[in-house]
Amino acid sequence: AAPGARVEEVAAQIDAEVAAGGFRDKDLVALMVGVNDIIEIYGLYDGSNEEALIAEAGARGRRTGEIINRLIALGAKVVVSNIPDLGYTPYAVSENTANPGSDRGGLLSRLSTAFNEQLGITMLIDGRFVGLVQTDQRILLMNRQPGAFILANTTDVACATPPPGCTNNTLVDGATPNTYL
Repeated sequence: AAPGARVEEVAAQIDAEVAAGGFRDKDLVALMVGVNDIIEIYGLYDGSNEEALIAEAGARGRRTGEIINRLIALGAKVVVSNIPDLGYTPYAVSENTANPGSDRGGLLSRLSTAFNEQLGITMLIDGRFVGLVQTDQRILLMNRQPGAFILANTTDVACATPPPGCTNNTLVDGATPNTYL
C-alpha cells in the first residue's frame, strides 16, 4: 500500500513481489485501487473530452481486473474493493461549486462507473479465489439513507488534513468518525 498509488503503481508492486519470491496458495491480497486514477483522469477534463476520459477510466478498470487475474494465476486469494462513486464526495461538491452550471459531480460518477464496470467484467469473479467488496453500492446507500447508518453529514469534508494525513485527531469542528461519511 502506498498513498497516492494508481493502478500502474500497484502492478509494479506486484512485479516486485514476484521478483522477491512471488505468491503462494496461502497468501491473501487485499486490493483497492482506482480512486487516484479517477482524480488524475478527471484533472484532464477540458469540457470537450468526456468520452475519451470515460474510455481511459474503463481501461484502468480493465487493467485492475487483469492484475487481479494475475494474482489468482500466481496462487493468491484476493479480496478486492471496487471504488466508491466519486460523484458523491465533498470533492465533487466543491468542483460543482467552483464550476457553476457544470455537472462535475456527474462526470466523476460516470468515470467511477466506467472503472467499476470494466473491473467487474474483467476480473474472475469466483468465490474460490476472489471476494468482492461493493464499496460503491454501500456508499451510495449511505448517501441515500444516512439516518439508517446514524450519519449526520454525508456531504461536507470531515478531514481538516487531506488523506493520508487525516486521523481522528485532525477532523474539522463538529465532525466525528461515526457521524460523517
